[in-house]
Amino acid sequence: MGSFDRQVLIDMARDRVDKTGRLEQFARPGLLICGTNDFWYHGVQKFAASNPHWKFASVEGLDHGQTWMRSDCTVPIIKSFLAGKAI
Repeated sequence: MGSFDRQVLIDMARDRVDKTGRLEQFARPGLLICGTNDFWYHGVQKFAASNPHWKFASVEGLDHGQTWMRSDCTVPIIKSFLAGKAI
């Protein structure tokens, strides 16, 4: 992802209405997956920690787009989560 693409995404995020406060009250299990090279990594990790029902999993060395495209990395994490296994 080039610097222009990253800036476009950052600008889009600024224009969104922040509803994170409502999500923190969501009392259902949730899984947040993020690549360690994703520019959202630390924010997603912090956000996941804000709710005791949520789990956070990282995929080593992947950025945002790569994490979406690499089902070979994410599907095993999702299956473990759905099976109630430790992540």
